[in-house]
Amino acid sequence: MSENYELLYAGFDTLYVAIQGALDRVDLDKLQTVRTEAQRTQTAQAIFIGPGKHDAQVHPSGQRGGFAYRLEAGPTDLVWSIKHSTDPRQWNLFAAAGSACLLTHGLDGVKAMIWRDLKAMGARWADHSINRIDFAMDFKVTGLELDYKRVLAHPHTGIRNYLGDKSEDSQIAFGSRGRQVESITIGKMPGRQVIIYDKRREAIKRNKLYWFDVWDIDPNDRSFDVYRVEFRAGKKHLKDQWQLSTFEDIENSIGDVFHMAAEKIRYLDSEQKDSNVSRQTLHPFWLEVQHNLRSVLDPYRCGLFPSQLKQVLRSQKIDTHTKLMIAHATGLAVSLGLDPDTAMKHLSQIMHDTMKNYLITEGEAFQTKFNEIAKNLRFVEDQRFDHGKYRKHLLNRQLR
Repeated sequence: MSENYELLYAGFDTLYVAIQGALDRVDLDKLQTVRTEAQRTQTAQAIFIGPGKHDAQVHPSGQRGGFAYRLEAGPTDLVWSIKHSTDPRQWNLFAAAGSACLLTHGLDGVKAMIWRDLKAMGARWADHSINRIDFAMDFKVTGLELDYKRVLAHPHTGIRNYLGDKSEDSQIAFGSRGRQVESITIGKMPGRQVIIYDKRREAIKRNKLYWFDVWDIDPNDRSFDVYRVEFRAGKKHLKDQWQLSTFEDIENSIGDVFHMAAEKIRYLDSEQKDSNVSRQTLHPFWLEVQHNLRSVLDPYRCGLFPSQLKQVLRSQKIDTHTKLMIAHATGLAVSLGLDPDTAMKHLSQIMHDTMKNYLITEGEAFQTKFNEIAKNLRFVEDQRFDHGKYRKHLLNRQLR
């Protein structure tokens, strides 16, 4: 059977946002009372909370991570998790938007809902942090048979019961029914994860039949399948790899995140002439994925990848510390009572001798401070940073 692909739907599918802030004591006490009743009856209880009378239901159980209360207001609304703390300096509030919420409101709408609910609940808040964001694309396909052996994610990825290596972003797992592979999962949360799976079957199994209206197809028509490619970016991937945290960051660069994922993780064609997997041709289905991903997420791209950004940031740090060193050295010369001519002649040797003496007498303290700074700098490190070129640049500046 020949293979055909048609994009039916593309959109953000999951969003987790942590909020630095807290509710007032009176509202927390009210939540505690209602949750106690919910636990007694093992049934979610209605509540109106805050000056804006936020309407929700309190569940008997909270959420992992110390969140005592979980509030829901329907499948197309946000799920709020709240800690029993009045300290607005802590991250006490957590908003989660599922697929139905993002489907009906979109990313901009969900962002507005978060600010609306915080105001209604009377929250005092200072900051927010995106902990997870997913993007999904659904394709109408004929003749596609998933094969996990065609996935190229990492040269050291092994095949076991759960396929993977030490890199969480490269682990591969698959789900099958009989001999038919129905899903392939590459990566692990809270890192980067890509899932290819039979969305039609999942929609029927989970009774999410509204997807057939979204796709505008007949659920009884079995002449084709609907496969979803879902890109997930967890907290670790967003923060450590891309330095993305806020809505502004996401709106500027999430397209780059998922574009890179589609380049790093590839689904290869069955007919190959080159034995080198890095040069093998992509499956037509994956070419469609990449093409549509670029088209749909183009407004969310800045075109700057982490390696480029890290080089810029590291160069800035080097320049900053160099300027500080020069400023402090000049201040030392003035404090020592040197005139400009004497300073220009002897200051470099004074700095050399001062630093050498410090390293000899305070070597242990230097190593401790060095390691502390290195821990912070690791977020802007890049293996391809040309240290030698930069040192040569500094030397040339000194010779001029």
